[in-house]
Amino acid sequence: MSTTAQTVLTDAAYRLGMNGIPDDANEKNRWLSYIKTAQNEVIRKRFWWFLTKEYSFPLVDTQDIYSLPSDYRDSIELRVDGKKASFLRDYAVNESWDKPREAYISTLNYSYYIQADDLVLLPQASASPTAYSVSGIVVSGTTATVTTTAAHGLEVDDYVTIAGADVTAFNTTHQILTVPSTTTYTIAIATGTSDPSGTMTSTKRNAVLKYYYIPTSITALTDTVAIPDMFVDCLAAYVFARVAQVDSERGDASDGFEEYKQIVTDMIVENNKRNSYGKSNNETL
Repeated sequence: MSTTAQTVLTDAAYRLGMNGIPDDANEKNRWLSYIKTAQNEVIRKRFWWFLTKEYSFPLVDTQDIYSLPSDYRDSIELRVDGKKASFLRDYAVNESWDKPREAYISTLNYSYYIQADDLVLLPQASASPTAYSVSGIVVSGTTATVTTTAAHGLEVDDYVTIAGADVTAFNTTHQILTVPSTTTYTIAIATGTSDPSGTMTSTKRNAVLKYYYIPTSITALTDTVAIPDMFVDCLAAYVFARVAQVDSERGDASDGFEEYKQIVTDMIVENNKRNSYGKSNNETL
């Protein structure tokens, strides 16, 4: 998904026989509002494959409540130390349940539910992940190799937080690219970043929430739309239809809306295909 609002509006302008996007600020903003409306119409009615993210965080000893990411819409799954937790979708909202909270605590794995802006974990975390000492980090191009003083137990695609480096680019969350040995792993880093030093640590973010997110609204020409590039013509068709409608070009408006609906139907088919081999426990397609 790399198409900007400017590209969509330019396409709509060409469809209307214009040389480009209107210069008038009010008209331009009106066209932008059409993209926003079209995108919202597509997104709000279902959970799409292209609107998923992963949010990692470390469990904290004796803590059971963790903040959700600000763009959270709905949960797909939570994994703690690689094991899938049970999602108690109705627990927090159904106060008539007689069973105590403890009845949902598994002796084998975690359970969780969502309450307002928080994720509530059952039971409380028994321990925080270990912070391993880092003996060195060596940068080669866009890859950095991290060496720990003890076996880190990490796997490809795990998330870690590095702290204590004198190069600030490292003091954040990273996803592991490769694991060459029990005491090394690699991460991506920007070109030209220097090898860091300092009293560094590496801590696994052992909880990973996969979720559907709410994309940002379209307010400027430089904003990237959330619709995948292969289906983005639906937005241009919608803008074309709305402008034609205002201009009383009923035939063009009808054609534009019909194209918009057909592309959205194609997206639904694609979405169903991607979920046909096992839907998540909360999809309402």
